Amino acid sequence: FFFLMIRRPPRSTPKPSSAASDVYKRQIVGGVINLYFFYPSTADNVLKKYHDLIGRPYMVPFWALGFHQCRWGWKSLAKVKEVVSKLEEADIPLEVMWGDIDYMHNKTDFTIDPVNYKGLPEFVDDLHKKKIRYVPIIDAGLNYSTTDKYIMKGERNGAFIKSANTSRTLIGNVWPGLTAYVDFLSPYGDQLWKEGLTDLYEMMKFDGIWLDMNELANWCDNGECYYNWTNTKGAKDPHDFHEFDKLPYTPGGSPLYKNTISMTGYHHSYNDFQ
Repeated sequence: FFFLMIRRPPRSTPKPSSAASDVYKRQIVGGVINLYFFYPSTADNVLKKYHDLIGRPYMVPFWALGFHQCRWGWKSLAKVKEVVSKLEEADIPLEVMWGDIDYMHNKTDFTIDPVNYKGLPEFVDDLHKKKIRYVPIIDAGLNYSTTDKYIMKGERNGAFIKSANTSRTLIGNVWPGLTAYVDFLSPYGDQLWKEGLTDLYEMMKFDGIWLDMNELANWCDNGECYYNWTNTKGAKDPHDFHEFDKLPYTPGGSPLYKNTISMTGYHHSYNDFQ
C-alpha cells in the first residue's frame, strides 16, 4: 500500500488504467508532492500508519455529540429564551444552545449587544444549572474600527495580516464591514486572540467557541479593500503587479482571491522567506 499526499494542489484528475494493469495514474498541474509508502498487510493497518504520520484527532467532549439548537436571526434574548422554553414544554432533549452573530454588538467580536441581548450572561448561568451548554460564534475577522481596543492594540503590535500593496493591515469586508484578520503566526496575534476570548469569558461563561468565516472570508472584489488607503479613484489594482493572484491556471477559472483575502497578504514571519 502507498499513500500519496499533494500539498496545496490545484486540480488533479485520476486516469483510469486497464483492469489487468497494476499502474495507477493521476494527472496534476502543480502542488508539492509527498509520496509515502506503507508496508502493512491490511487496509486497517494502513489507516493506523496514516494516523501515526499525520497525528490523531482530538477527542471531542461527550456533550458535543448530544442535541443542539442553533439559528441565525434570533434578534433578541427573549426569542432564545422562548425557544428553550418550548423545547422544555415539548420534552425535546437539549444539551447545547449556540449563539449566532445576533448576540454581538454591531457584529463585533468579544462583545454582547447591551440592548437586545441584555442579560445573556445570566441566561447562560441558568442554562448551566440545567446542564445545558452555550457556544457563541466568533468570526475570524475583527471589526476594523479605529476606536476598537483590539484593533488599536493589534495595529501597535503587528497582530494582523499585512497587505503587500500597502505594507499596512490588510483590510477586507465581512459581517461588521471593514475587517482586519488576526495573524495567528504572529505571537502578538495569538496574544490578542487569547485576550479577546478571555474578556468574553469574563462576561459570560461559555463552554466552547464556534469559529466562523475562517476561510478567510472576504467580500471585497479584489481580495482586499485596498481603496481604504487611498483617496485616488481608479487606483491601480494591486493584483496587476503581484504574480501570486494571477496564476496561469486556477481551478474553475476564478482568481484565487475570490471571496477570500489576497494571496499576496503576508504574515509575521514573511521576512523569513525572502
